[in-house]
Amino acid sequence: MVDVSIIVPIYNVASVLNRCINSLIGQSLRNIEIILVNDGSTDESLKICQSYSKIDSRVKVVNKANGGVSSARNAGLRIATGKYVGFVDADDWVESNMYEMMLKSLENKDASICMCEYFVDNAGKSNRIRLPCNEVLSKQSDVAVKLVGSMLSDITHNRTSNTIMGTVCRLLIPRSFIEEHQLKFREDIYYKEDLLFCVQTFLKAKKIAIVNEALYYYVSRDGSAVRQYREDLDWQIDKVYVGIKESLDENGVLHKMERHLNLQFVNDRLELIANECHPDNVKGVSEKLTAIKKHCKNEHLKMILPGLIIRNQAFHKKLLLLFLEKEFHFLLFFYYRLFNILIKR
Repeated sequence: MVDVSIIVPIYNVASVLNRCINSLIGQSLRNIEIILVNDGSTDESLKICQSYSKIDSRVKVVNKANGGVSSARNAGLRIATGKYVGFVDADDWVESNMYEMMLKSLENKDASICMCEYFVDNAGKSNRIRLPCNEVLSKQSDVAVKLVGSMLSDITHNRTSNTIMGTVCRLLIPRSFIEEHQLKFREDIYYKEDLLFCVQTFLKAKKIAIVNEALYYYVSRDGSAVRQYREDLDWQIDKVYVGIKESLDENGVLHKMERHLNLQFVNDRLELIANECHPDNVKGVSEKLTAIKKHCKNEHLKMILPGLIIRNQAFHKKLLLLFLEKEFHFLLFFYYRLFNILIKR
């Protein structure tokens, strides 16, 4: 049996794809399969994948119609034969010993999941993200508070450099665990689909092994407050929020995670407001302001917001929370308009 199946969803990333695949082919752990899922790319991505499959028998290529990253990952899961499964995004890359180290840690500690630290690469500058725990987490409460809580939001509501991103990349999971719990990616969700999968997966784990070495390089893809304008972002965000809340409730940790979940809800409202202010939104100013005002008046937001403003928040965060609480929709509009102008410079 293959030790590890590495699933790579691919869509129009021909310019950086070689770097990703080369980092996988060069793994010190040799008994692997690399599943490249071309999700309807219109550039040279498919040709690049096929060229690698001709020179390395461990490379498998799946070519499918465009269905989104969740659909691509699920397609990879369906044909994976490895004892363990890992995921890598096509514009990222990994250290050559990543899967060897993670496999040893997973098996030595008899864990359900292994997780490593990582670098965030932003315009060529790498920032190491350290995990808020060492070696092993075996209590569900620790998993919830130390990992899931950090994925949702930092308790101070400051999105710090050490807040863990909710992404399946830099994880290694037994395929039997995925099958036992019928884990898969929601194909009707294309925004924060990773976060929902991570929360659901982590809360089912009996033990999580931690590798305190940065082995994964995540390329920051943020070009603005919201990367691209999404007309149905309200629906997408609400689906993820409900899914996370249900998962926390089902696993008996909702009460412990209430503050983190409330902070996530507030961050969601700010993302929705940023989305309204995106340059690609063709609505008129009046319509945008009406939408922002609606978000400010959200009943749940009004209920939870007063308890979330604390002293050690960053100034800009305090400012945004104040604008939300006072329903200063004009100021929120101009804040994000200015943000997008500055980002372009």
